[in-house]
Amino acid sequence: MAAKDVHFLILPTYSRINSELPLTPGADLERQPRRDLIQFQLGYAQVISAVRRFTNHRIEVLDPYAEYVDMPALPGWLRKTYTKRELTDPDYFLIGGMSTSWPVIKQVVSAIKETFPKSKIICGGTAADLHHELLLRKLGVGIAVIGEGEFTTADLLHNLDDFSNVPGIAYLDENGRLVRNPPPPPHDLNDAPEPDWDSFDLTEYLSSALTRVGFKGLPINTSLGCPYACKFCFVPGGRNVRHLSTDNVVDRLSRMKDRFDLDYVAFYDDILFVDKDWMWELGQKLLAADLKLMWTCNTRVDLFSEKDDELLALLRKTGLVRMSFGIETGSPKILKNMGKTGVSPDKARAALRLVRRHGIRATASMLLGFPGETRDTIQESVDFCKEPLLSPNFYLLQPFPGTDVYDKYVREMYDEEAYLDLISDYREGEKLHINLTEIPTAELMELRDRAEAEIKKFHLGHYVRYYGRSTAKQAVVDMGRQVRRRINGSIHMTP
Repeated sequence: MAAKDVHFLILPTYSRINSELPLTPGADLERQPRRDLIQFQLGYAQVISAVRRFTNHRIEVLDPYAEYVDMPALPGWLRKTYTKRELTDPDYFLIGGMSTSWPVIKQVVSAIKETFPKSKIICGGTAADLHHELLLRKLGVGIAVIGEGEFTTADLLHNLDDFSNVPGIAYLDENGRLVRNPPPPPHDLNDAPEPDWDSFDLTEYLSSALTRVGFKGLPINTSLGCPYACKFCFVPGGRNVRHLSTDNVVDRLSRMKDRFDLDYVAFYDDILFVDKDWMWELGQKLLAADLKLMWTCNTRVDLFSEKDDELLALLRKTGLVRMSFGIETGSPKILKNMGKTGVSPDKARAALRLVRRHGIRATASMLLGFPGETRDTIQESVDFCKEPLLSPNFYLLQPFPGTDVYDKYVREMYDEEAYLDLISDYREGEKLHINLTEIPTAELMELRDRAEAEIKKFHLGHYVRYYGRSTAKQAVVDMGRQVRRRINGSIHMTP
């Protein structure tokens, strides 16, 4: 097949942390966007790498995200960039995003159609997984890539003359009928090429990480999938967890460290520690490699018990500095409502004590507003946080498409596109569009604010209870981190 001009346009992913990210609907344009929370677009980098390896097309990557281009300025930025780089109009634009990126995707598609009316548009990400018919019919996107994008996108671009049999895509046929092809079989993660770092200006992403936590870092994905079925969570990777080989992980980390002089790496896996044998093997190989890299990850409290003491001790030696737990609530009743089977406040306390014993920082997210939430269950969460956690973050439930709570409570209440526009109008969770509790919305917001204020206060007694006999030593460490944070101007003390 003749080579085509295929251009990737990088869009930001949704963030509830920073309401001033570029291309975000409703951002305060009179203020400069904060340049500290920009996140490297690992999904794009992985798809770009596969397309480069498995097709002969001419690939270009345009990254308005790293340049903080605001949405209204995108058409002008595109024209200027194409002139400056002496690029011709592409045959295909590839974009991607999440459900919460819907207004961004709409505006980007509009800008592409205005500036490059002959170019066809391919869209991936969870927006394509869950809303492909809207993308195709409402926005005029040509093809939606559903599921894991690396091999499907490469397969599609290899068969542009006739893509009717390409697995994992959706499109409208010549009669306007929706066609959704069956998904491809799960691929071995080791068969996919490494992320294409060369297509991005890493300077801005590394600078943003440095500003955020005082250290240079990048993300890595070492697995896909999560076996759990929390009712508020959508898992694109499915319930079966697949891993890279541990040798592959260590080799990648070593190259990333050497090439970018990294201080830390964030494991972007949906969940780590499901396979303890894999974790133990990884720990041994990381220790042998002595990369001198800090690393962080996401996991669950019910995956840990005293028998994991030796594993955590090993991983701490390899540079594990922080573990983020989705604890969500301190109420047994709400845990049950959420479908978090096997989790209890007591198990959470035990796991956090175990992690803390090895000097690993434990952070957690707490989710308020789930169906069944009451003033008493909120207080249970606050009381719980005063014991094993120093600074959890409280969020309000947003029923995302693709989740059980959305299907049960929201799907029949709202038009799909109207709801996507609604939940994308966010301000760090300051707006609660869907209240699934019996607590009045204003009061629920006030309770959330009060809970966060209470937990964020520094209580010497809490600090001493938290660290016990290590209090004096930890206070010296934290004071040093605080001084370093002040000098660097970073937001957080550690990755």
